[in-house]
Amino acid sequence: MWAIIIYFFNCLLAKKFVIPNPKIALVYISCVTVVGVFGEVFIGSVYNFFIGSPLWVYHLLPIHNGYTSYYSLFIWGLYGFHLYLFHENLKGRNIFQEKRMPSVIAVEAIILEILFNVSHLWFFGSYIFYYLPNDLWHLTSFVAVPFYFFAGLIIVKSLKRFIKDPLFFILMSYLFAGVLVFMA
Repeated sequence: MWAIIIYFFNCLLAKKFVIPNPKIALVYISCVTVVGVFGEVFIGSVYNFFIGSPLWVYHLLPIHNGYTSYYSLFIWGLYGFHLYLFHENLKGRNIFQEKRMPSVIAVEAIILEILFNVSHLWFFGSYIFYYLPNDLWHLTSFVAVPFYFFAGLIIVKSLKRFIKDPLFFILMSYLFAGVLVFMA
């Protein structure tokens, strides 16, 4: 359902039906998936080490102490699909500058995270993930914004490299993400 919503939302932004380039879309999806899944485990572990409690806990199919989930491959993949479509719509516009994209990614990630969590809460009565800080009703947290900005930096830099050799990086991304998730 979310893939369709994301597609049509981006078509509305573009004011036309967008025909995705499968190879480039997969580059975005795989890049964002691997950065997201590894980032969740890394940030979750580091935050817990320094603060003494987790920033979030996955409730839906949790792995790695609840820092990520089997389901996170899907969530991060959807976000990668959105970024692909969104970046295609932004090309040639003033906002589409490398220095601005990490901020755009951070804001979008928070918004999509809230939408995914609210829809799951509404349909299934439970959180996908639960943020321990209550500044945004446990759906997300302002504390996560700097981490999403940092992830945005990594995604922007990685995408530049991924696009140069798409097949290799698509396969490596899914291999690494698969090992992290399915060898948990």
